[in-house]
Amino acid sequence: MKHIIFLFLILMSGSVTSLIAQETGYGFEVGLNFSRFLSDSELDANGNELESFETVSGFHIGGGLVLKFTDNFGMKTHILFSQMGGKNIYNGEAIHLFRAEDGTFVKAFGIRKEILNITNSYIDIPVMGYAKIGSKIEVSAGLNFSLLVGSIADGLLEFDGLTENANPVNLSINLDYNYGNDDGFSETDISQRIDNIELLLDGKQVILPAVAPAYYLDYAETGSSFYKRIDVGLKGRVAFFLSQGLFLGFTANYGFLDTTNDNFNYSRTSVTGDAYDLRNDKDTNLSLQGSVGFSF
Repeated sequence: MKHIIFLFLILMSGSVTSLIAQETGYGFEVGLNFSRFLSDSELDANGNELESFETVSGFHIGGGLVLKFTDNFGMKTHILFSQMGGKNIYNGEAIHLFRAEDGTFVKAFGIRKEILNITNSYIDIPVMGYAKIGSKIEVSAGLNFSLLVGSIADGLLEFDGLTENANPVNLSINLDYNYGNDDGFSETDISQRIDNIELLLDGKQVILPAVAPAYYLDYAETGSSFYKRIDVGLKGRVAFFLSQGLFLGFTANYGFLDTTNDNFNYSRTSVTGDAYDLRNDKDTNLSLQGSVGFSF
């Protein structure tokens, strides 16, 4: 249903503007993205934040139509390939569930340090109205519709703590995630890998990969992806024309929707039985873009 609404809005926008437009132009642009997530941090027992969120870089490229109502006013719609995401850092107290070879879990309490660099690739379709201020400056604003086409991440997880029976655990695992292609724990035969980490915790054997795929460490079942396919946001731009067609653009994109599926919002400090508790948080996209392009 969401996909149908999405396509309907795009088609309606194109139909209406084409009826009232006096002249059609074209545009092309390429540039850099500086993106991060606006997210709620998990808190420790004293109310201190355990997570921080930083900016990562990416790029965008694409082109589209310019519908000119007058010399100074009009509408633009583009199709862009655009990379967004963020750097998520967790540093502090945590509970870790280790899945043993017999299918049971060993619980450990300690300090978790995790750095994850996330790159989400979208097909963006912004629909914006614009106005020219003199011959050199153009401002535009509107909605941005995004379709997720790829989602990867890399990073490092370190854990130092004790099990319930006071067995020490000191662990370092590289993270290499492909959220669209990696399988959950039930689909991954870690025991067949040659680069495993083998632990004996509370008398139980635990085998972990030295390089972990997505979903494995959280023991999630497959069936849905960590990130949602659709995002909608507000987009605004200021463009400076160096000549009649060549411009430099500076754009801000603020997403309205939660980018993560609710069943993957794990708590790192709260566990019930053999599963991490879920948190009620929201992760939205924020992206600043710098571009160079042509409009003709």
